[in-house]
Amino acid sequence: IVVVLDAGLLYVTDVTSGLKQGGILVINTPKRLVDIKSEFGGPWMLAAIDAAAIAREVLGIPIVNTTMLGAVAKVAGLVELESLVEPLHERFGPRAKNNVDACRKAFDEVASVEPVAVGSEQRRTFPSEVLPSWRELLPGFIVAEAGNASQYRTGDWRSQHPEFDYQKCNKCGLCYIFCPEGCIEPKEDGYFEANLYYCKGCGICEHECPKDAITMVEET
Repeated sequence: IVVVLDAGLLYVTDVTSGLKQGGILVINTPKRLVDIKSEFGGPWMLAAIDAAAIAREVLGIPIVNTTMLGAVAKVAGLVELESLVEPLHERFGPRAKNNVDACRKAFDEVASVEPVAVGSEQRRTFPSEVLPSWRELLPGFIVAEAGNASQYRTGDWRSQHPEFDYQKCNKCGLCYIFCPEGCIEPKEDGYFEANLYYCKGCGICEHECPKDAITMVEET
């Protein structure tokens, strides 16, 4: 199964390379299935869904992950749509309803065609790109002010945040060591806390804590 989340990839690389006969190709595209069939049809099932439009309509943002999940579930037939509802509620908590609705809408609207005969597909060709060596590269940016990363509130990106149970914490500091953003800070009493201004909610601290003293909690 090949799932193309960004239609821009269709014209810069061969998304069907390695796709086996009888496989499935699901594309997020505003184009109609009949318009892409001649280019991307082959000895695999081809499906198209305007997941970005559904995501904008239902979620308010063009993030297509859960929308495409519904399309893939319909075309592949590997899981029932209802079996996705509980995991989506576990993942998104209070925001699950819209994600479930987007998933359902894509499930209902995805269009697909059966595989065509082997050899009848029109294979796209892509010119090989010759990249310059590092000596030939021009400067791509200029750091006008050093150390300005602290000005950016990366905490706005997260969907979860860590909560600490100091009854379990043994002050080992592994959360502090493993935090990729360096946003877990020691307190005066030797315990640790996350600076939510920068925390992205990756959950690594929870995963590494040997005492299960950290729990990732959904944002509300």
